[in-house]
Amino acid sequence: MQRFEKRRKNSNGHRAVNHHLKGRVEGEADMKARMTGDFLLLRRLAALFCAWSALVLMIPTTASAQASGSTTFSATVEAAVVPKLGLVEAESLNFGTMASGPNGGTVIVSPLGVRSLGAASTVVLAGGTVSAAKFDGYGNRNQFIRVTIQPTTLLTRAGAPAIPAPLDLMIVDQLTLGITATSGLAQVGAGNGLGTRYRISRANGLFDFRVGGRLAVKPLQTGGNYSGTYTVTAIYN
Repeated sequence: MQRFEKRRKNSNGHRAVNHHLKGRVEGEADMKARMTGDFLLLRRLAALFCAWSALVLMIPTTASAQASGSTTFSATVEAAVVPKLGLVEAESLNFGTMASGPNGGTVIVSPLGVRSLGAASTVVLAGGTVSAAKFDGYGNRNQFIRVTIQPTTLLTRAGAPAIPAPLDLMIVDQLTLGITATSGLAQVGAGNGLGTRYRISRANGLFDFRVGGRLAVKPLQTGGNYSGTYTVTAIYN
């Protein structure tokens, strides 16, 4: 009886051991399957991460290439200093752009910078810069001045021969002095314009005046840019 129970215990113990071993075998197989699946998943995740990393690295490189570069520009800076008892030309007398037309004619720029045509003129006005001349002077308050201007000057076409043809030349006459209420000059006595006596009214001694004129354009005037000079004198006393 005791042997039977002992064998039964042994048999039960043997079955318990066998059952335990069987459980271990099944667990390792599942584990290997899971490990294989996990490994494949990790490989896929690693591949996706590498692709994403490459994309992220490409983005700043592309943006940097588009944003890089430089440019250099030479800008112009100008200044004018009016000497004591002197004059500076702040703006030049400019008649602008025009076509001569069949009969030519005259073009007038007033001291206020207004452009117009003379009587019977067939000149066709175009755009371009139009301005009266402007001069800045510097004296002392209550000092007297007189302004004189060369009455006539000649404009020559750029690129004309050393001895220009008549159609390479244009005459400017009727050069006119213009004084306004803001010029800093007060007229003394009668008269107005060239040779008239003025008193400097500004406390700092600065004043200005403008000059207009009349341009004569010939029929079939040769096309091009024309320029010339004239003399302006301020007499301080």
